[in-house]
Amino acid sequence: MRNLILNQTYSFSLFNLINENSQKILSFHFDEFSKNLTILDKEYKIYIFNYDDVFTKFKLIHTIELDAIFYDRFDILEEISSSETSIKFLLYKNEEETVSIILSTGKLLKIPIDGRYEIVEIFSSEKILCVEMSSNLEFVAIATNKNKLYLLNYDFDLVNNCDLDDGDLTDASKDINDEEKEASISWRGDSQFFACLYSINGGKKCLVRDTKLEIFKGPARSDGKVVFSIAEEPIKSNKYFYFIYKI
Repeated sequence: MRNLILNQTYSFSLFNLINENSQKILSFHFDEFSKNLTILDKEYKIYIFNYDDVFTKFKLIHTIELDAIFYDRFDILEEISSSETSIKFLLYKNEEETVSIILSTGKLLKIPIDGRYEIVEIFSSEKILCVEMSSNLEFVAIATNKNKLYLLNYDFDLVNNCDLDDGDLTDASKDINDEEKEASISWRGDSQFFACLYSINGGKKCLVRDTKLEIFKGPARSDGKVVFSIAEEPIKSNKYFYFIYKI
């Protein structure tokens, strides 16, 4: 999605791409490798577009109607659109012709273009705060409200896990309100490191880890006063992380 924003060649309106009657976009994801744009709207429709470099435009390649797919599981449709549930991840896999959706409740929905859907409980007792796939599609990093950080592979199999917080001047056990917990993940361009910004003890904290979940750099501490945010430098070498803070 980074390149879509920076390069005018990729400029477009999501609402212009999908049905004019669509009232709300629930989630979307752009895969920079395959150049597929996947959009899920409030009408339970998934639109899959592919970017054509030659004609510099998006071409609709698939449309999936979830109300037809989940005709026997209306509770899944209600969960997708519920105000208490959020869609944390949306991806279309070319080789499998399958859309994968991860909900904040811990469910993984695998929806093939042709075939029967599959519902997998990734985390039955944890709420997913954020999900982000590495640029090379090798890893998926997931942070949960139980102070856990998980690393999965492209097939969503567990590779490694650790505590989200390192305990440096913070204590995750003191956080009792799950509704206030937030997190976001940003992968470096080479997919060797990722940063996780999360709320803890009334403030924010940011840790950078490698693909072994070892901490690379921890510049932020939560003291209730300083809030850190993180962004990847997108134009030059994608080599450095930049940290912005305010007091």
